[in-house]
Amino acid sequence: MTDNKATFLPIRMPDIGAEGAMMCIASWLTQPGELIEAETLLVEVKLPGCLFVISSECAGIVRTIERHSGDSIQPDDLLCRIEQASDRSKLLPTCNNDRTTGE
Repeated sequence: MTDNKATFLPIRMPDIGAEGAMMCIASWLTQPGELIEAETLLVEVKLPGCLFVISSECAGIVRTIERHSGDSIQPDDLLCRIEQASDRSKLLPTCNNDRTTGE
């Protein structure tokens, strides 16, 4: 019997050695429901004087975004969750229609 159960990979803010520096989410480069490849650029993190980009460790679907543009963050904060499955054909993108914005 094949196990088709999806697993969720938490993407956390790595410790980049910027002790005491203010870090915040600059912008998301992906959206919930988006199918991504390994090493896809996910999010830009702003530090004083530089921009740091975090990429995906695996292929899958971005299921949740836990921190939003402008949010202050620290090392080990949960940024998003990616659904991965042993059989990629089992991953189904979700539609993320927001009717409140009129789009």
